[in-house]
Amino acid sequence: MTVGLQLTDGVTTIDLNDATYISVMELDLGAGDISAENVTGSVRLYIEGTKAQKQAEVALISKMLQAAIDYSGQSAGGALYSSLNNPVYIEYRTDGTEAYYRSELYRASAAIEPSSIEVLNFDCGGIVFIIDFERRNWWEGAEVELMLSTQNTVATTNQVFVWNPYTSYRSTGISFDQATKEIRIATTDYRST
Repeated sequence: MTVGLQLTDGVTTIDLNDATYISVMELDLGAGDISAENVTGSVRLYIEGTKAQKQAEVALISKMLQAAIDYSGQSAGGALYSSLNNPVYIEYRTDGTEAYYRSELYRASAAIEPSSIEVLNFDCGGIVFIIDFERRNWWEGAEVELMLSTQNTVATTNQVFVWNPYTSYRSTGISFDQATKEIRIATTDYRST
């Protein structure tokens, strides 16, 4: 029964307890007031391998944590909501037969334990790497599609048109006129009665 612990942004996943190079020494996933939006936690990792492997693991984890900070807007400047970064999640499971549950990282900092710096420099053993983080105060399972039905549509995960007689909206179309080289904007009002 191995505890599963990962960092992921949906594209890249880093296993923090892979039993090859990285092992979890201590884990505090955070707990707090049930009404709090965020909770703090920490994990102490033991990273083994050659000097290059240890440095590569530290760099990979640090880069993922920086992406979490950038996405949440906790670095200098505003949030970078773009295709450059996705939300970063810490994923956890209690043993290898369960599904992972995830919680979005909001802030994070990482450091090599001071006593491990000499070990890293002289390549004479494993290092201790500490991650302190702030995460959302909830865990979510795998994303699923919910079926939606209306009075005209049976339950489906496809597109469903919803009619509301008490709304109005405006449709704007943009077209390019080749003859005059003009961009035209056509607006149509749709009002319910």
